[in-house]
Amino acid sequence: MSSNEIASQHETILHLIDVLTNGSNWNLNAQKLTDDDVKILAERLQSNKNCKVLHLHLNNIGDDGMVYLAEMLKTNQTITDLYLAANDIGDRGMKTFCQVMKDHNRTLIVIDLMYNQITDDSIDGILDLFEVNNNLRGLMLTGNKISDESKTKLRETARMKNISLGNDF
Repeated sequence: MSSNEIASQHETILHLIDVLTNGSNWNLNAQKLTDDDVKILAERLQSNKNCKVLHLHLNNIGDDGMVYLAEMLKTNQTITDLYLAANDIGDRGMKTFCQVMKDHNRTLIVIDLMYNQITDDSIDGILDLFEVNNNLRGLMLTGNKISDESKTKLRETARMKNISLGNDF
């Protein structure tokens, strides 16, 4: 991307945030958001007390974007639902996210991470999260690169903790 294209994309995300800032349901699906855009979004959401549901499906968010969201969730205790399906989030981002959710955030109830790049390397972090976070009711992981053995471990723990893993998982 040229510097003009990057500046234009940053203006677009800032405009979208300004439009959504007082709403409780932020729909940013399919906006071609990058990790850099998510950094801007996360900075704005750190102190926002209105957004309860954040839709980020079908963007270009990778591990760095997931780390920015995790850092934001250390201080933002308002968001209850986070939808990140069909992005490019892998194990590095997922591990950081799980650690933050385990240590700092208990307000998220539903997290949708279907169709990303999460593998068995993230399973221990997810299982640890299940053990300590009693508010989580849904973690959708269908369509990731998780083995049948790991899926069985997740299903067993999720069932005991009353956490939904979504259909077809």
